[in-house]
Amino acid sequence: MHKSPASVQHSRRQSSSTGRSAAASMSNSERVVLALGGAGTVGSGVVKALLDKGFKVAVISRESSRLERLQSFVSPSTKENLTTLVGDVGSEGGAETVKQALLKAVGKVTDVVSSLGFSWWQGGPPHTQSLKDLHWVVETLLFSTFVSWKAFFPW
Repeated sequence: MHKSPASVQHSRRQSSSTGRSAAASMSNSERVVLALGGAGTVGSGVVKALLDKGFKVAVISRESSRLERLQSFVSPSTKENLTTLVGDVGSEGGAETVKQALLKAVGKVTDVVSSLGFSWWQGGPPHTQSLKDLHWVVETLLFSTFVSWKAFFPW
């Protein structure tokens, strides 16, 4: 499910006096959003919008070149609020490793938004794909979504 920057999923910690999430009562500049899939086509737009609204944003990618492309895409005035990490959330061990590196780099994460998924995959009609292609889609795209949710939700 894609979320707009305005509907970032907030942490589930509740404020005792108002019933609102603790993150919702913080200013944007105090919040750190983990943008899963943030180096992708859709995700980079989400990251840019969050940064432009004053959020601090962290993005994880398997490929440093995608993170470099993201850094050149965002507004120069917001780059200091972008943290990028190379890591693989496609396995539980990889997700845990990058989660620890993320916590060390940014401290507390207050929000998580995900644009992971495989609805964008344009390999053609399923009946024209090889079993090898299907395995790649499942292992690379579906498993990473599952493992990411398991590692980072709820935070």
